Amino acid sequence: MASNEELAKEWYTVELILQREDVQNWANWVARIRWKAK
Repeated sequence: MASNEELAKEWYTVELILQREDVQNWANWVARIRWKAK
């Protein structure tokens, strides 16, 4: 995703991180996963 320095300078809030297309794609993928209890 991004280095720690880049996160600190450019992506310092959840709202800013959620603007990234790769994060949106990942969030959509995770939302479709059905978690199974062991």
